[in-house]
Amino acid sequence: MDAGYKILEVSWHGRTVVAVLPLTRVVGYEMSQELHDDFLRLAESAAESVELDLRTVACTDGSLFSRLIELQGALQKRSAALQLRVSGILKEVMAVTKLDQLLHVVGGSDDRG
Repeated sequence: MDAGYKILEVSWHGRTVVAVLPLTRVVGYEMSQELHDDFLRLAESAAESVELDLRTVACTDGSLFSRLIELQGALQKRSAALQLRVSGILKEVMAVTKLDQLLHVVGGSDDRG
């Protein structure tokens, strides 16, 4: 575990960083502001791939999606990939808003493997 993160639980698996948002959360503007620092650290890491597990997010507003788009852009600038694991509700919102065409979602919402 990398202890330098404020909210995310982060571990390295080779050149991949796996970051998990622990506990069920409502992610609004204030929480997305707090996640911003962790996302910056992920973007600046040496990882070739970042897997971000947000399956514990029960509810959110647009600020989380804005932060995810920023993270993906920062990773793409250095040819790194972002993969998201999201809850069912986030997956639905991303499909309706077409964000699932911009952000790469892997696995099912109940897939823990």
